[in-house]
Parts: sequence; structure tokens; C-alpha cells
Amino acid sequence: MSQDVLSTFQCYSCREQFPSIHKHVHHKIPQSLGGKDTIDNLVPLCPQCHDLLHSVAYKLVSRKHSVSFLEDMVLMILK
Repeated sequence: MSQDVLSTFQCYSCREQFPSIHKHVHHKIPQSLGGKDTIDNLVPLCPQCHDLLHSVAYKLVSRKHSVSFLEDMVLMILK
């Protein structure tokens, strides 16, 4: 992913434009799983998509899925 994607302030998921003050930066691979603060691991999301993504991830984690399954689900949601 190029630097331009992070500077457009367009939600990576819904593709809507949003004011920079509302931009959330999401880690594709969570820091708790070794994800880094690098351009390749960060995507800009609007608050609604970010909340939705975390709510889905929380439900998956609460069902005790494997880490690789969770990573695959997050990447699928972000595509």
C-alpha cells in the first residue's frame, strides 16, 4: 500500500470520504500479535467501519478461534 492511501482520508473499507479529525488508523495485524506501525500494516478507517471491524473481531475471539483464522477474517473484511 502506498503512502497516498493513508493521506486521502478515504475509508479503506467503505470508501467514503471523511474529515481527518474522524480518521481512525487500524492495524491489519494487531500490535498484540506482533503487528508493526508500518505503512503496510496500517489502514485508514471511518469510525463506523472501525467499530464494526472490532465488534466482529471481538465476537470471533470470544468463540476461541485460532489466531490464523482471526487474521484471515480481518484481512477478508478489509479487502
